[in-house]
Amino acid sequence: MDSLPIEIVYSIFSLLEYRPLASAAKVCRTWRHLTDSAELWKTLYERRWGPTKEATADCTIASASQSWKAAYEIHDRWDRIGEDMTIIREGDDYFLAQKGRLLRFLGSCNRRGTNKKVEDQQLPGMVADNPHAGSPGTTARAGSFSPAGTRSFNPGLLDKMIRFVGDLDHEQRRLSKRAHVTSI
Repeated sequence: MDSLPIEIVYSIFSLLEYRPLASAAKVCRTWRHLTDSAELWKTLYERRWGPTKEATADCTIASASQSWKAAYEIHDRWDRIGEDMTIIREGDDYFLAQKGRLLRFLGSCNRRGTNKKVEDQQLPGMVADNPHAGSPGTTARAGSFSPAGTRSFNPGLLDKMIRFVGDLDHEQRRLSKRAHVTSI
């Protein structure tokens, strides 16, 4: 693949959907750099939702403080979960989300049973200026943490309820999508 011109690789990437593109980013540093291109994400955004000038006032478009990749992720999440405020599960993480924006990180369920290190970082698509979200890595997380910053995997009632609601919503959406596909 190193012998392919970058323009051809870029053209191929512009034909991919979000998930295969995210997988391609893990192949090598060159591909990672290409998949982070603002022009690529703008092309993908406009192909899926049309030109940005037609975007509604509520729809998220990239601004100076937001990348096209983040705008794509937010709009994709909005399409999947709708406008209502809800608890969603993405991988092993649970978030409070509305209109595609992650408002608050609620916790994580590490299925391997090992402790997950708490990191003070801004998560992709997280609303940074939300006064109710707290700072990532501290008050925004539900449950208990040890002084060393590791997640305690003896979940309390709140953690169990959050995971239950997130898993219930995830399964409901999956079954709803399956019923829609079989009825067509």
